[in-house]
Amino acid sequence: MARRRKQAKTAAERASDPDRWVRVRVAEDREAPALLLARLARDVDGGVRAAVAFNPSAPPEALLGLAQDAEPTVRARLAENGRTPAEAFVRLAADPVREVRSCVAKNPAAPPEVLARLAEDAFYYTQEMVGANPSTPPETLTSLAAHPDWGVRRGVASNPRTPPEVLAQLAEGADEWVMYYLAANPSTPEAARQKAAAYPLPEGYVRFLED
Repeated sequence: MARRRKQAKTAAERASDPDRWVRVRVAEDREAPALLLARLARDVDGGVRAAVAFNPSAPPEALLGLAQDAEPTVRARLAENGRTPAEAFVRLAADPVREVRSCVAKNPAAPPEVLARLAEDAFYYTQEMVGANPSTPPETLTSLAAHPDWGVRRGVASNPRTPPEVLAQLAEGADEWVMYYLAANPSTPEAARQKAAAYPLPEGYVRFLED
């Protein structure tokens, strides 16, 4: 017990260290006491707060408060945390910074209703991340499969949760990157997978192999 108190005291001292990197290391520590993480969530340094925001051991109330942080980097790190509370995800999905919304869109821990909302985001990359997210509802994936942007359809094509009939429909198109991901998706029906696999590799991928 005495040893445990000594370790907690040492962590408390480090959490008050004037060196921001010392405090960042405490904020990143998954075994740090919850009270210390809650305190560091209010640190003057954005890097320290961002470390807390990404720490799955941080108290839910501290994470919820960080959803309103002034620093977009802090909010983005929170959006990437698999233990972020659902209420915080709702707030982050409406964030004015599109990169924050994209981080929510690719997080499998985001609630399905939040992902469905982000499927209508104005930023195509956010929609693509929703399409690739294994937690996205099938009906949302079906809707995104008809998106005019090939990058969004590529995300849907890569998702093993996409309904097989939707994957088969995507194979009727002629988008090289969509075909590439359809061929690699274990949920793609066999006939559609064979068709996609026979399609020429994307030019960018061929150049990568040649380099």
